[in-house]
Amino acid sequence: MKESMKIGPRLPVVIPSLDPGAALPELVGGLLRGGAGEVVVVDDGSTSPASRQFLDGAAALPGCRLLRHPRNLGKGAALKSAWRSCRERGAAGIVTADDDGQHTVKDILRVRAALAAEPGALVLGCRDFSLPSVPWRSRFGNRLTSRLLRLLAGVGTRDTQTGLRGIPARLADAMLELPGDGFELETEMLLEAARIPLPIVEVTIETVYIAGNSGTHFHPLRDAFRISRAILGQLSRRGRR
Repeated sequence: MKESMKIGPRLPVVIPSLDPGAALPELVGGLLRGGAGEVVVVDDGSTSPASRQFLDGAAALPGCRLLRHPRNLGKGAALKSAWRSCRERGAAGIVTADDDGQHTVKDILRVRAALAAEPGALVLGCRDFSLPSVPWRSRFGNRLTSRLLRLLAGVGTRDTQTGLRGIPARLADAMLELPGDGFELETEMLLEAARIPLPIVEVTIETVYIAGNSGTHFHPLRDAFRISRAILGQLSRRGRR
């Protein structure tokens, strides 16, 4: 029996999605064939008519559940919705992945296996930002948040913005109380893991960018500002505890 099959459905894979393309049902199908057990897709207010067929195609696969937001609430809000649903069904944690094909099935299952092996740790799928193929805004966003986290909070990790994460139940529960509903929640999560504290396990993953990462919903200036504000806000709240 495959190791991924042994893990079972208590560590579902969560995929926040906004106006996805054909990569979404392909990814979901590959994960289910690979033994992911359960995949939860969160439609975060998609408006593209074409995206509906891909969301419906993923939802039609046995083992996939589709949650819908009536409007776009943000990636962080999608992760919170998914965890509330998964916790009610007895999940011991979740694995989060992006919907655009930049996280391979193999790497997602590796992160899932790492969380199963260390259920009290935050597992990060880390990319190599030194490669020339990395788009400038991805390189910029990661370098900025990495430096801010290290300087202001003493948190060091190679990939602060990775969407491929294994999140244990303890941190997922704490995530529900964090204020961020956008990309900044991923940074808040790192700070919360350091506060608890939880060990952080880094798993090196393939560095994949499709069409220069043109499909990303990350905006370098806007989201970098939100992330910086989230870091300062959480440090301020710590000081008042």
